[in-house]
Amino acid sequence: MNATIRRRNKKKHREWVLWLLLLPSLMGMLIFYLFPFFLSMYYAMIDNVVSRRFVGLQNFIDTFHNLSFQQALKNTALFILVGVPLNLICSFTIASLLKKVTKLKVFFGLIFLIPMIIPAGAVVFVWKSIFDVNGILNWVLYSVGLPMKNWLESEWVLGIVIIIFLWKNIGIGMILFWTGLNRIPKTYYEMARVEGGGAMGQLFHITLVYIMPTGFVAALLSIINSFKIFKEIFLLFGNYPSEWVYLLQHYMNNQFLAANAQKLSASASIISAFIVSVLFFFFHSQRKLSEHFS
Repeated sequence: MNATIRRRNKKKHREWVLWLLLLPSLMGMLIFYLFPFFLSMYYAMIDNVVSRRFVGLQNFIDTFHNLSFQQALKNTALFILVGVPLNLICSFTIASLLKKVTKLKVFFGLIFLIPMIIPAGAVVFVWKSIFDVNGILNWVLYSVGLPMKNWLESEWVLGIVIIIFLWKNIGIGMILFWTGLNRIPKTYYEMARVEGGGAMGQLFHITLVYIMPTGFVAALLSIINSFKIFKEIFLLFGNYPSEWVYLLQHYMNNQFLAANAQKLSASASIISAFIVSVLFFFFHSQRKLSEHFS
């Protein structure tokens, strides 16, 4: 009986110790995440921070009808829809090629990882020296007799942003895919070759099936990193870039500078819902594909 009581007391003591160890993280979550979230929802439903009159969903309606917000939402959606799939395709292709390399594999891998550690200021300086009106690209075009262009203010500027995004984020996707490819047993490919399976058959029926969980993780990281590219975009184009590259982060940053807490909170809530919707789509797609191939 005494032994049972001691075990129970020891178990309760361990539980208290665990809760004490978790307390700093829980407090940090409460102070820095949950409290600001509910505070922003409150600000999104009042007219201003002085009178604090409840207006319901009016700020959300006004935000959706704002032409700048509409343009930013369209550009952001286009950037994600083009940039993320391209990043996954390029990362997977490079990882597949790197897997076949027998010499200097570490060297080639480091080449694609270096952009991840280069400071944003240096990244902006390099790309500006390439695409500026007096940059390297226009110098090459002038040398071969082609017309020059101010690329940073042209309709191609979103493509430049996508190039910067790919250059900076291909490395992490490549590492994930390379790890996933090495986890696929070689016997599967040997059996496929014995049964007459070609390269395309092996790709679709073995590689893509077993690489799917890794691809899902790479897609999530790519979506998250697509919002982090704003730092380079801001340094390159400033607060008010051309309409082709005006993103949701620009809209929120300008609302913050204008001290418009209610519109900022409303747009932040909409962006959060947008991100959650995209992630839910990927979760749902990954589950359906897993059920299909299982």
